[in-house]
Amino acid sequence: MERNRLLDALDHESFSGAYLAVGGLRRLFQDAPQLADSGSVDRLGRLILTAGFSRERQAFFLYRSAAELLIALLNGGGGRRSAPDQGRRRQILDIFDFVLQTTQGPPHRAAAEAAGTLPLGICGPALPEPPEGALPCIGWRTFLQRAGAAGSPLYRTAGRSLVVALQGTDEVLVAKLARHGDHPASLFREAAWAELIRSRRHRFFGRFDIPRPLTIQGSPLFRLQRSSLPHADAAALHPMGFAVAFRVHRDYFYYPNSRRPDAALAAPDLLRVLCRNARLLGQLSAMGIVHTAPIPLFHNRTQQHRRSDLGVYAWHRGGRLDRWLLSSRHPNFGLSGIRDFEHFESVSGSARGLYRAIGTHLLGLILVAASFFRHKEPDRVGFDASGGPVDVRHLFDPSLFEVLVKGIFRHYYAGFVGREFPAGAPIDVGRLVSRMIEEMGVDRHMEETLRTADQENMSDIAFREHLLERGLSDEEISGLRRGEREIVLHTGPHLGGFNQPISLPELIHFMETSAAICVAHRYLHQGFTGPGLS
Repeated sequence: MERNRLLDALDHESFSGAYLAVGGLRRLFQDAPQLADSGSVDRLGRLILTAGFSRERQAFFLYRSAAELLIALLNGGGGRRSAPDQGRRRQILDIFDFVLQTTQGPPHRAAAEAAGTLPLGICGPALPEPPEGALPCIGWRTFLQRAGAAGSPLYRTAGRSLVVALQGTDEVLVAKLARHGDHPASLFREAAWAELIRSRRHRFFGRFDIPRPLTIQGSPLFRLQRSSLPHADAAALHPMGFAVAFRVHRDYFYYPNSRRPDAALAAPDLLRVLCRNARLLGQLSAMGIVHTAPIPLFHNRTQQHRRSDLGVYAWHRGGRLDRWLLSSRHPNFGLSGIRDFEHFESVSGSARGLYRAIGTHLLGLILVAASFFRHKEPDRVGFDASGGPVDVRHLFDPSLFEVLVKGIFRHYYAGFVGREFPAGAPIDVGRLVSRMIEEMGVDRHMEETLRTADQENMSDIAFREHLLERGLSDEEISGLRRGEREIVLHTGPHLGGFNQPISLPELIHFMETSAAICVAHRYLHQGFTGPGLS
């Protein structure tokens, strides 16, 4: 029988023979899905666990082919012609759980990415279109009057926002302005997301202070007269003065890892804030509403204006993570919940986008947890007096760090899957935390290379400002000519050497495991049947 011959080849043929056998089984099961019995599923699972093939250069592709075939069988084998047997469905998911929680390297990555494609039937909401035509334009004082803040003239800046404390309340009024070069549609999207999410606020766990957008002449997007703006850095703002405004609790601008003495959280409060935000991010993702930047993560932020991917970090590729401590300084989540709604996107269709978003969310939350320990002595960064890497591993509390990581995963899982995770954590978090302290507590990777191609894309003024921002003196800059040679700068700490893999692959392993388990378990619990082999 052809099936038995192909299954035997998985155990007894060479690497190339096993690869061809998986392809043959796929074609066979596509035509006759009833042949994919429990024994066939078991043999494919054993193939993924075969350690001997891991040494092959192309091992990942063999494991991926086998994992994708199992996912196709899980989804119905013959598409709509054949619903999957519940026993076989449970068997396949058990195989993936076992592979994800016990393997390393190519088998693990293949199983995680395959599980990350499971169809979840999640359909994100659609936003209204931005207004067309001329926008209302008012002065700053008139804006304050219409917003009910005429008696609260004092303001402070928070990035590009103007923040006014509303007397007699625990709220602030925020006017968020477009930067020079920004498209005003991004501001409109922020207001539209706030309105949409407010309409669903009864579905969220715990505290979530969602901004209440204000309108000017019925429009959430308006213009503030530039001449009336008190903003200290008005030159960096859009010349048309595009803005949105909202009222929100004053905790909106407090960060869980703040270094300010009056705002620093105790360990129990930090745990509550991180866990609550993890659950909120999970719940939003389950609605098809994905926050794309819990913290700003880059593979190489210097190249963000030259690369098609804007230099944004793609964790599933396992590359070096640029300036992790700087990225963690001002997270888009805090005491009041999730913030910066302009970064929300609607996700529908394949779970692949959700799989990657889940990993990004967990990575951001864990990096912020790590930065909490580093912020105990924020000035100890880079090199010590002898020129060696700063070593502040003593600042980390391993027990607390482990509790934080487990809490982040479990609450995210509960928010996304809709039930509690049945065990403590999907991997050995103690070992992960030990490795994170080793890499995040010693600043081994400080170098960044400013390549000539990046220099040539800058003006002389931008070149000088870029170097000043990275700590060079006027005297040092005067000896450099733009585009003449590559320039090595010490801008870390980074996780990994410049243009190298991440120095903490255990963290990528955790993202793969956690994101894949979230997707697979939601698929299991919702009982969804999607398309099969094709």
